[in-house]
This record gives sequence, structure tokens and C-alpha cells, in this order.
Amino acid sequence: MRPRLRIKLLLPLLCLAPALLLASVPAWAQFSAVRVTDQLTRPVLATAPAGDPRIFVVEQGGRIRIWDGVGLSTFLDLSLLVSGGNEQGLLGLAFAPDYASSGLFYVHYTDLAGDSVISRFEVSGGDPDLADPLSEEMLLVVPQPFANHNAGHLAFSPLDGFLYIAMGDGGLGGDPGENGQDPSTLLGSMLRIDVSSAPGFTIPASNPFVGGGGDPLVWSYGFRNPYRFSFDRSTGDLWIGDVGQGTIEEIDFQPASSTGGENYGWDCWEGSVLFEPAGCPPTGFVFPVMEYAHTLGLPFYAVIGGYRYRGPEPGLDGIYFFGDNGGALFTGVEVAPGVFTQQTVSVSADVGSIDNVGGFGEDSAGNLYFLDLFDGEMFRLVAGASGAGCPAVEDSMCREDALSIAVLKDREAPTDPMTTGPKARLTFRWVRGGTQGTPVSQSDFGNPVLADDIDLCFYRDSLLDFSLRAPGGSAAWKELGTKGYRYSDPSTSSDGIRMVVLSGGAAGRARVVVSAKGSAIPLPAFPVAGTSWSFQVRSSGSSQCWAGSFTAPDLKANDAKGIFRAKRQGP
Repeated sequence: MRPRLRIKLLLPLLCLAPALLLASVPAWAQFSAVRVTDQLTRPVLATAPAGDPRIFVVEQGGRIRIWDGVGLSTFLDLSLLVSGGNEQGLLGLAFAPDYASSGLFYVHYTDLAGDSVISRFEVSGGDPDLADPLSEEMLLVVPQPFANHNAGHLAFSPLDGFLYIAMGDGGLGGDPGENGQDPSTLLGSMLRIDVSSAPGFTIPASNPFVGGGGDPLVWSYGFRNPYRFSFDRSTGDLWIGDVGQGTIEEIDFQPASSTGGENYGWDCWEGSVLFEPAGCPPTGFVFPVMEYAHTLGLPFYAVIGGYRYRGPEPGLDGIYFFGDNGGALFTGVEVAPGVFTQQTVSVSADVGSIDNVGGFGEDSAGNLYFLDLFDGEMFRLVAGASGAGCPAVEDSMCREDALSIAVLKDREAPTDPMTTGPKARLTFRWVRGGTQGTPVSQSDFGNPVLADDIDLCFYRDSLLDFSLRAPGGSAAWKELGTKGYRYSDPSTSSDGIRMVVLSGGAAGRARVVVSAKGSAIPLPAFPVAGTSWSFQVRSSGSSQCWAGSFTAPDLKANDAKGIFRAKRQGP
């Protein structure tokens, strides 16, 4: 028997399939997040009813909280009914597809005896922000032989409308009950039930073992602890993060066309590695589409299944995001039908940090959320630093070279003697006192080979990340008004600086993405005199980049009345 994996959370571990390339992401392929709140207690899931602007957050201790965009309130408190501990507690929440009219929702928790309970509740008749705690109808109670491997997720399929329920193998370590390979038990399985006609539930006639060979509630089996799974809201495909034993974490995939009955391998296989081959058939297993080994140097390992992004942020559609409770974050990108390439990525938060992933979530619009278990934080994923663009931290591979960027605090076009040489170049300068003022600071980067876009990345003590994207060929000016960074294009074309990203700031506030001209961007604070600023310029068409740094000038309050200008200069 393998020793038990010790983790500080109730989550499943995942592993990736051999068909999936474990690739390292380029240093500039980063993602960003905005902290929504830090007032949660051990959050493990965020979700929302269809069409509802509120976000419902599950706390492991037994509460369901509502984030209404301003603050938190308590929707339901089951803390007196649930058992606490390592992997126990309130683990799952799913709203009925017709919640707006029925008011019904479903929870998955471990009771005071440690057994898994699937219950139905309804919202209070007089207050949409309160559930009726007396409305509980227990649909299913599954005895648990040990306190760990309770799985916990449940969700409705967007295709068939049935409720899917994840159950772990019963716990301890190495599956001593041999439940994973036994479809006649509910443990180590994905269950599927029909809850459309209350009270109670029915078993769908299309479940694979209705005619025999396994328990009729079982949809698929061979799991260790599938703590988190999700349906692709666009395709109906099912993604499952199954927590590993001591070697491999895995992500399993079931296409929307599946008729059920899949055997995902545990405990014959741990991911793509044989675990306990004695008595196992040579074929018939479905292997992970992505996996990673316990070699990342994390404090502990437990895969947290995530979501395939289908929200409003540009450029993120179709990327599958998942993580590990030890702090690692990953993406999976489909490179061929059913073949996914995994990358380890970094997500830079505007405030706080994503240290211990306790779960993920989606709101009704498809925005993706990260939940930091121990710090009680919830973050929303935002675009702005994926692929090309500014990384969350400075790229040490950027070479210091000769490019310049012109930044002037004056309304009049300056005479720039620095435009020399046959190649297009950018200049960066701070100017005080109007057109005739003296440049107080300057940075030289070099002459980049211009592609379609150039990204200028500003860093100040790792707090400020300010990106200007200027398509090649533009000679347009952008101006900053007296009430903040206000960019406008005097030309009639849309060419020029198309996107501005401001995140962080001296107080760690504000992140704005601007894709249209004439947008105002408030700046929390001007740089403190003497602060070291560093800048990186990169071509979005390649990994080429240039770097430099200089000391911030002593800017006075009245300097803000000037104009911030940025101009791409070329022959």
C-alpha cells in the first residue's frame, strides 16, 4: 500500500495523459487577475445561476456566500451539519437549470458522521439572497469508510440536463477497498441522476449500467478523487481533475458524444503510470489528456480541475485553466481534436497573490475565478498579458540595447533630436516645464525590428505594469488629460496606440484595459522621486525584446497639468 498523500484541503488530484505535451510557456505568456474580495474563509468553489449577476461562493466550513459586486452576505449556513477536517466539509453547489423559476439548488457535503450527502434546497420565498435552511431534501447518502477522498463536485450537463456527482474511492491510500475498479459501488465513480421531477430523483434510462454490470447510478468509474470537474458550456465536453496518489496528477476528458461507462484507470493506473497491475485487464482504460508528475517542488500536490474558458475576455476562448493546491497554475490548449498541450503559467494579481488554489469558478457570463484557499481571496481572470504583450514580471532574457521611447509632459509636439539612423525608433523622456522644459530623465532601449505591434512595459518596484501597444506605421499622438491618463487620437484613422493596460500602482490599485481612443485611465500616484523604473519593449510578432531602466524624476503636483505624450517615430 502506498503512503497517504498529505494535503491541507479537500481537493482531488489530477494527472495528464501521455498524449499531452508537457510544455514550458514562454516568459512573456502570462495572465493577469483582479482580486474581487479577500473576506472569504476557505473558499473552494464559485458559481452562479444562469443569467444571475451574483456570484455564489462555497466555503469549506459550511457557508454559501453571495458576492453582489459590492460586498458579501450569507445565502445558506450548514456549518452545524457538516464535518470539518482535511478533505471534508461543504464541497459542492449546483443550481437547477430552471433556478430562476424553481428556486432549487443542490449541495454536496460530508455530514457529522463523515458520510457524503447530496441534498436539494430551495431559496426563501421572501428574499432571493437567502435560502430556506428547513427546505433540505436528502437525495443520496453515500457511506464513507475513511475521512479523505470524498470528491465533492456536482454539476448539471448543458446537454442532457442531468445532475453529475463526483465520488472519491473511499479514502486512506492506494484504494484498499478496490473501489476504483468496481462499477458496482458508488465510490470512485461519476454518478448521473435525473432531478427534474421532485421530490426524489430518477435514474436515467440511458445510464450505462442500467441493464447490469454495475450500479445503475454510475456513469463512469476508475477515479481516485475527482474533486473538481466541469462541463464546457459551449460543447458539453466534460473535464475532470482526478487527484493522484504520490506520483502523478491528471486531467481526464470525456467528449460530449460519450454514452458513459468509461474506466479511467485507478487503481490499476495512476495517470499513465502503472500503479497496481495485479489482476488488471491489459486494455479498456481511458488515459488522461494531461498529467504532471510530483517533481515541481511544491509543498504538496493535489490537482484542482478548472474550466475551459468561454467568457468575455478577448483571446482566452477555448483555453482550459486548472491548478494544483500547492500553488502551480496550468493551461491546456487543444492542438488537434482531443489532443491538448499543457503549459505551466503565471497569473499576476493586481492585489494579493494566488498561493494555494482551493478551487475555480464561473459566473453566469463565463468569467473565470481563482479561489485562494488559505488567504480567503477570490480573483477574476482578465486578458492583457497572454501570448504577446507585457509579462507580469520583468523578463530577464530581454537584452539591454538602444531603443528610445518619447514620453513628454507637454501639449506641444517636441523637437526630438534623438531620431537618428535608418530604422524606426522610439524615445522615452520625462519633460518638465512645457515645450522648452528640460528633460529630467531618459531611457535608451535600442532599435527593435518592428513587427505589427510594439509593447512597451513599465515596471516600478514590481507594482506598476503599464503597456502601450503601437502598431507599426503610426505617427499618431496620444494625450493625457488633467484628470488622469486620457488618450486620444487626433487622426481620423484607428491607427496608433490601440491598447493601454494599467495595473497595480503605488497602492496596488486600478487595472484598466483600453482598446478604443478617448478613454480615461486614473493613475493612483505619480512615481516617487528616485524610484527605479524599468522598461521593456517587445515585438508582439516574436519573442524579441529590449530592456532598460532609469530613475524616476521629482514630479510635482502641478506637473500633472501637463500632457503625457507618446509618439512612435519612424523614417
